[in-house]
Amino acid sequence: EVAPTVSSIVPVNSGNQTTFTVTVSDGNGSGDLAGANVMVNAAYGGANACWFYYNLSTATVSLADNTGSTWSSVAQGSGASISNSQCSIAGTGFGAAKSGNNATITIAVTFTANFAGTKALFVAAGDNESESSGYQNMGLWAVGSGSGSASPATTTPTTSEVAPVVSSIVPVNNGNRTTFTVTVSDVDEASTITTTP
Repeated sequence: EVAPTVSSIVPVNSGNQTTFTVTVSDGNGSGDLAGANVMVNAAYGGANACWFYYNLSTATVSLADNTGSTWSSVAQGSGASISNSQCSIAGTGFGAAKSGNNATITIAVTFTANFAGTKALFVAAGDNESESSGYQNMGLWAVGSGSGSASPATTTPTTSEVAPVVSSIVPVNNGNRTTFTVTVSDVDEASTITTTP
C-alpha cells in the first residue's frame, strides 16, 4: 500500500471568492483516493478556520464549524450551501475529475469580510484504506477582502515543501533477531530525507 500525496493547490481570487484547484495522487490509481482536506487559517488548527473536505465517493463537501469539531455537508449540484463565520460553500460551486493516479478537485469558497487577509493553506489527501498524506503546508495566500475590488493574491503558494512518506516496512525473523527493511520516499529526492532521534 502506498500513501496518497498532495501534488498542488492553485487558488484564484475573484472578489471575496477564491476558487481552489487541488490535485492529489495515489500510486495505486485515482480509484483508491477517498478525498482531500483543505484548511485555510492564519496558522495550523481547525478552530476558527475555513476547513473543508471533498469526498470523491459521494461528491459532497463537508465544512467544519467554528470549533473545528462539528461538520455540515452539501451535495454536488445542490442548491443548498454550508457556512461558518469564516466562509461558505455552495453545492453548485465544486466538482472533481480523475485521471490516471490523480484526482483534481475544484471548489469555490466565499470568504467573510472579517476573515480577509493572508492565510496559510494546509492540504491532506486520504485513500480508501484510511492512509493519509498528513497535512502539508502549501504556502500563503491572500483571500478576498469581501468586496468585488479585492486585490489579487500577493503570494503564490509553494508546493516544494512536501513531507516524506513511509512506503513500506518488511520484517524478517531469524530466531530472536528481526531484520527490518524500511522504504521511505520524498518527492524532493532522497537527499532531502533526514533521520530524527
